[in-house]
Amino acid sequence: RFLFKIIVEYPGVDEEREIVYRMGAEPPVAQQVIDPAELSRLQGVASRVLVHPPLVDYVVRLVVATRAPRAPGQAAVAGGVGKGGGSQLIGGGGRRGGGGALGPPTPAGPSAAVPPTAVPPTAVHAGRRPGVSAPPVRSGERRRPATAPPSFRDGAMEASLRTLELTVRRRLDGLLQGNHMGLVPGPGSEAGEARAYQPGDDVRRMDWAVTARTTEPHVRQTVADRELETWVVLDLSPSLDFGTASCEKRDLAIAALAAVTHLTRGGGNRIGALVATGERMVRLPARGGLVHARGLIRKVVETPRAPVGTRGDLSAAIEQLRRPPRRRGLAVVISDFLGEPEWERPLRALSTRHDLLAVEVLDPRELDLPDVGTVVLADPETGRQREVVTTPLLCREFAAAAREHRDRVAATLRRCGAAQLRLRTDSDWIADVVRFAITRKQAWSGGGR
Repeated sequence: RFLFKIIVEYPGVDEEREIVYRMGAEPPVAQQVIDPAELSRLQGVASRVLVHPPLVDYVVRLVVATRAPRAPGQAAVAGGVGKGGGSQLIGGGGRRGGGGALGPPTPAGPSAAVPPTAVPPTAVHAGRRPGVSAPPVRSGERRRPATAPPSFRDGAMEASLRTLELTVRRRLDGLLQGNHMGLVPGPGSEAGEARAYQPGDDVRRMDWAVTARTTEPHVRQTVADRELETWVVLDLSPSLDFGTASCEKRDLAIAALAAVTHLTRGGGNRIGALVATGERMVRLPARGGLVHARGLIRKVVETPRAPVGTRGDLSAAIEQLRRPPRRRGLAVVISDFLGEPEWERPLRALSTRHDLLAVEVLDPRELDLPDVGTVVLADPETGRQREVVTTPLLCREFAAAAREHRDRVAATLRRCGAAQLRLRTDSDWIADVVRFAITRKQAWSGGGR
């Protein structure tokens, strides 16, 4: 008797394709079901049917709900819609008008169809380039990304503050502790990195262990860890009450304040803030400790929004910080820096005594204007409105003007000696802060080379 072992491999790509062809059915034959004349007639009938805009809005919301029926704010329709399918529930358990958890249909009128967009580069007003205006990002309309800062407009301020603090402490802890320069002459007490010996170095700082390993003389640097006083100028003018991505610029500015507060807290450091809304200016004195840090952020969140038509004045806020003179430390300016750089002179004067950090808060609609047809654009700091047609040429000119303005802001900040951190409402702001902080930490650690 003989045994044979036959190895049968899986079919190849061509063989699999042939198997599908042999197992499949005959391809259908295309047949005409309607003649061109009848198709043109039906298109004409459809073009004469008026669909009320609120009805269109309701249908669109209902269809979007079928894609994620169990998303936040759509619990009322979760049991009546299927993923990717049509609606099986209309009007049940909702508000008057059939809106349900998706919200009532918006009223008709010219202003109801205004999409979030940016102001054309041709519209200007005294002292400040027009900002942008759009309906706020409301909770429940769309799912908020995990990388976005918490919203403070949902009525859950305490929960949002705790979420913000945990996010900042978890992802930013340990970045800058012990790495700010001392404010008193003399070396620090904390051991830093080693570098090659240079003529004139103190021989008492020789690192003999590294010298023995490398056979070249090295000295050990020290890091100053004395008290640091930080002051933050926070711009909360109406142009920051806007956002078309994952959050408003105002929420992102408050998150940036929380990051600066955490990164500079500890070791006897103090932090204060100057909040400018255009309508009022709130000064929060510099103190130390976790209780003060939490109270400072809470007071900033509770600052009332300025009414539409209020123009911000960033240069006046920076001037308020410069006078009276304060002890040397770190000055942080958080703003969208829209308009003419009238803040350059007070900021440059501030740089003679303090280290400067500028946090620029941006929204993608301030950089690129979408081609969406006819829109109504509003300036939140003057209240003026303009109806424009977003042609491809206008979109290109807008993008070029926005890019030129951003380059001008960056050049002005460099002349003032300020480091620039750019945050966007459509990106992971924590990752941007981490990259910036690591870059600064490396620069500080190598400052003695």
